[in-house]
Amino acid sequence: MLRSATTRALRPRTPRRTLKLLVGAHLVPHPDKKDGEDAFYASSRQAALGVADGVGGSKREGVDPGAFSRRLLAHAVTERRPADEAVAKAREAVKDDVLCKKGGSSTLLVATLDDATLSVSNLGDSALIVLRPTPRKRGDVVQLWPRILLRTHDQTHYFNCPYQASASDEAPADADLGACGADTIAAHVRSGDLVIAATDGYWDNVFDSTTLATIAPRLPALWAAAAHQNAFGGLSKRVQRMTDDAAGRDPAREALDALAETLAGVAVSIAGEDAAVTPFAASARDDGLSFEGGKEDDVAVVCGLVVEDDVELSAVDEAPRHNFESVLTARERIALA
Repeated sequence: MLRSATTRALRPRTPRRTLKLLVGAHLVPHPDKKDGEDAFYASSRQAALGVADGVGGSKREGVDPGAFSRRLLAHAVTERRPADEAVAKAREAVKDDVLCKKGGSSTLLVATLDDATLSVSNLGDSALIVLRPTPRKRGDVVQLWPRILLRTHDQTHYFNCPYQASASDEAPADADLGACGADTIAAHVRSGDLVIAATDGYWDNVFDSTTLATIAPRLPALWAAAAHQNAFGGLSKRVQRMTDDAAGRDPAREALDALAETLAGVAVSIAGEDAAVTPFAASARDDGLSFEGGKEDDVAVVCGLVVEDDVELSAVDEAPRHNFESVLTARERIALA
């Protein structure tokens, strides 16, 4: 039977579910750089996360690449905006920022969760993946395995030359290539999905298959920690009694921090291996260049776990995670508190 447009318009719609994002983060600076040149941000309250990677070549001009990347990311997340607007706003703001008057450039990635839609805006070669636990059978055993639902792609002019935001109208590396816009993509997510964002220090050293294999055995502990905060409905109370911890602890945050630290540790370990097979080396070969082993760099990793709206955010969850406190103005500190 054919249905008229009026009939379709009157059909009741399923209410859209609002989801939340629990977050964790970890940063490992390059062994030769005290604080590193990467910036990270993660906030459950804002349901947002981001990373930025200052371009080291600007040191020749007396610029602190780490300070620039932190200022850039701070501009992106000080106010809650859609991901694409956050990146666009940050790119313009650093041009008028007195703290960036010496110049500088950086990659930038921002992701925001609205209702059940995760939007990602990426400029450069940081990357984000969304993983969905999916049953996978191996022999007689069925286990949940993280399946890649969404992945960003690098924006590069050529090998190891990423698109970047600059304090001037054009970054030196972009001078002959024109203005570059960020890629913006989105995915519908659901409770239990896992979001991993990281700077190139991670992705240059770790293949996606290694990322999945590292995460898979840690999924049950991660869900149990989230269930402690009533993240998974009826199951949560039973699991909460089994995993009850001392007052003041936040099992979900601790589990996500631990996952971010584990992933960063994998990248750092591979980076120090002269004979390691890495994505960076593979890309170099594709461009006719010779490079072997891991690539030492700063590694910033942010993890987000999508949970149901009825999860209770702890005081720890309410506080944003970032590493740019030292470059914030007084007004920005208040806005981010």
